[in-house]
Amino acid sequence: MRWRGDALIDSTDDVVDTVILVLDEHTIGSLFDGRPSGPSRRRLREYGDEVCDFAVDTALSWGARRFLTVCDARRLTFGRRVRAVRWVRDLARSIGYEGSINGPHPLATSYALIETAVDIDRIAGAAANGTGGVRI
Repeated sequence: MRWRGDALIDSTDDVVDTVILVLDEHTIGSLFDGRPSGPSRRRLREYGDEVCDFAVDTALSWGARRFLTVCDARRLTFGRRVRAVRWVRDLARSIGYEGSINGPHPLATSYALIETAVDIDRIAGAAANGTGGVRI
């Protein structure tokens, strides 16, 4: 047994099929709080670049073939939710692109948006089933 990241991992299991990134409501709320402006767009782009780098490094180090990004947007207004969805979609595309060109195999990416409590069960079920055949 050894520590890898924040979890205790059995040393015989060094490959995972799917990596899941959860952007919680606090993080999303702080990113999309207020009106869009030059500084807020720059901060959003910088944060997206950092998350993308971290996500790709994590996926490649574990040998993952799939990557799921989950965004909790329950507390966002309609306009902010639209911006968040666009940003998360672009983030998922960037992760897929970077993972595919830097890794030994293509990295399939998808994203899911939590808008209500019902979405949590649906997304968790799809993630637990490896997202196979379930449209998120």
